[in-house]
Amino acid sequence: MDLRGPSKQPTYLGDAPLTSMRDIDASSEEHEFNPMLRDVGGGHSDSDFNTKTEPYNTSPSYRPRKLDFLLNWKWELLSLVGTILSLVAIVIVLNHYDGKPSPSWPYEITLNTLVSVFSTLLKALMMMAVAECISQLKWIWFKNPRSLADLTTFENASRGPWGSTQLLITLRFHHIAALGALVTIVTIAVDPFVQQAIRFYPCGYVETNSLASVPVAHSYAPPQNLLEPLEVAMVGAIYDGLLNLSFNGSTVTSKCPTGNCTFPIKYTTFGVCSSCTNLAYDIQNEFVNFEDKYNNVTNSTDNIPAPRMILNSTLPGSDDPQNINVWSELSMVQPPFDANVSTPPTLVVGPTNMFPNFTRFPQSIPYNNTGFFLTGFTSLSYTRNTSCTSDWMTGGERNPQTDCVVPALLPGAREKVPTCQTSPMNSDVCVTIDDFDSILASTCGLSFCGKTYEGIVREGVFSERLIGESNATEIAEPGYATRDNHPPSNESVPAYMLSPCWYNNTEYKNIYEYLELNMTQALWGYSFDSSDASLSERVASGKGPLNYTYMADKVSSDAQKKAVFDACVVNATPLAYANLALFLQRFLKGSATGLFMDRGGSDGRPNPGKNWGTTTNAYTIEWLDPMYAKGLASQETTQALFSRLAASMTNHLRTSDVNGTTVIGEVNGVQTCVRVVWPWLALPTALVLSTCLLLVATIVKTATQANANVWKSSPLAYLFYGMTEQSRADVGGSLITVDEMDEVAKRKEVLLRETSEGWRFVAEQGGTMRDELR
Repeated sequence: MDLRGPSKQPTYLGDAPLTSMRDIDASSEEHEFNPMLRDVGGGHSDSDFNTKTEPYNTSPSYRPRKLDFLLNWKWELLSLVGTILSLVAIVIVLNHYDGKPSPSWPYEITLNTLVSVFSTLLKALMMMAVAECISQLKWIWFKNPRSLADLTTFENASRGPWGSTQLLITLRFHHIAALGALVTIVTIAVDPFVQQAIRFYPCGYVETNSLASVPVAHSYAPPQNLLEPLEVAMVGAIYDGLLNLSFNGSTVTSKCPTGNCTFPIKYTTFGVCSSCTNLAYDIQNEFVNFEDKYNNVTNSTDNIPAPRMILNSTLPGSDDPQNINVWSELSMVQPPFDANVSTPPTLVVGPTNMFPNFTRFPQSIPYNNTGFFLTGFTSLSYTRNTSCTSDWMTGGERNPQTDCVVPALLPGAREKVPTCQTSPMNSDVCVTIDDFDSILASTCGLSFCGKTYEGIVREGVFSERLIGESNATEIAEPGYATRDNHPPSNESVPAYMLSPCWYNNTEYKNIYEYLELNMTQALWGYSFDSSDASLSERVASGKGPLNYTYMADKVSSDAQKKAVFDACVVNATPLAYANLALFLQRFLKGSATGLFMDRGGSDGRPNPGKNWGTTTNAYTIEWLDPMYAKGLASQETTQALFSRLAASMTNHLRTSDVNGTTVIGEVNGVQTCVRVVWPWLALPTALVLSTCLLLVATIVKTATQANANVWKSSPLAYLFYGMTEQSRADVGGSLITVDEMDEVAKRKEVLLRETSEGWRFVAEQGGTMRDELR
């Protein structure tokens, strides 16, 4: 807009009154300076103004060039660029730290603080542009007759949310200025939305200044003598594994400074393995007439209120002619013979000194002969476990984990046992074949082996997951054709080779093939049976003995193979092995018997039917209590019990081995990480785009509708281009207070146009054109 003074001495409305817009147009032949700049007295001298008189040209004498026009918007354009850069800075900072630890800056400056600085700068720069746009649109708004009060509404809108709310009500969203008002109001939410986009959560990190460790065993060589055949700590581990029902196998102590550690590599340790199988398929069951077989027990058989038929269940013993691999035959009968039998057997366990000869159990699946055999047992028991399955007895599929013998399903059972026989516990009740207990039979073995784990520590609790188990093949002098019939014989070299074996997080499934050993030489020239597929398969299955000298010399020239060989060779001294095996053979045997069977027992309650195997029992050794499981034993509970035993013994080996090593793990700390919820940035992004649209629209409107007059929020425009004298002539009152001004403004409609006085707010005569021209 041309803000320069006029080129002609002005003629004032006070000197030549104009009563209408027609008069104003007629007088526009003379161009004069704004009368609002007159002195208070209203008098002027020729020296005050240029007295040169020339015809008034209705076309402005000055039109800005395009470059000048854009320069009028330079600060708004720069503020818009700054707004966009602030938003980009927020996005860059949040994207950089998204999913990463929260930064630690000097003076405790946080990520929220930095983002808040950018969001505050964004708001300030954005509102600068928006306020100027609203102010400029104010002048364009008065290109048509409007209420003079709208001037105040626009001014207030450029200053804050309350004025913007009033402007929205006035414009009813029918003008581009409403967009600026809406942006001003919604900008209040920019800070909360930006802060809401930043979330924090605990995350782990790896400490570089400390290490985690967990022990692994490479030998079992405790100090022992004849007076102390087995170390007390191992005895305690055996009892703990069998009697501690809460034992979870993770009693090994790991070193973890923070309580959260990971072991990224799998590791193999020397340990003890267990394996069990179901022998229910080979139980020999026979129904025996009580009167015929046991008539010589008493002279008054007919007076005994007992069943006439009993079930005799037997598990075969060994028939080794050399009397080397031996185990006892186990047998039990039900129901008890008579009421005087107060402790009927419910569980019997017998030891095995070698891996059983499964030709004695032709219907059963041999358990895995993993490692170097220590000891084992066979067991026979009654059970009332409802999970017991018997489909195999009627031609169905076998399920070794749950199968048992149900007496009622035995061939001819219902023909041999009468419908009802007098109970030995209570002559007033009877016993049917359906009252007989189901029968379980198992065999389990313990052996030295390799066990591979992966471990983790969380919140101070160390837990391991068993990955696999390895055979332990004996290393010994020549002369032993098979394993399991002698203790380790040479204390000068390691006792066993583990295969498969893990080293440096790599699994060597067949260590002998990896080491490229000549298996004939490795086995002292052993000539294997024709049933063996190959020498490497023979050794991989655990059969020995191995020649340590040959194997060590073979790998000595290759550093990597030597490292693998040394990691997979373990030791147990002959005396330690012998003492442990002997203790276990004496320990894993005994029986359980029912109590209080004589006519209901001491509590006076009747115990008819299958209650001869009660939940209250007597045991020859404590560990049979969890073995019998209060009459609810199953193949699964037996296997779980001896898995705990093997784990407990392995833990003792790992924590007591003076030759053991440690596996190094990572120490994990907990720190605060950043997660960005990007949708929360949609609001500031939308406001920035709206501001861009508002500024562009305002510039275009100014160029097309305001003759490129860029007054924006300048107060000088009011001074230089106020109302004409004629427009002010009908204003009554003192107009001292703002309220008086507001009342007058509401009644007066004006438009902004170029007159002979320059640009002026001109009031329509009668003030009636507002509704018509909107």
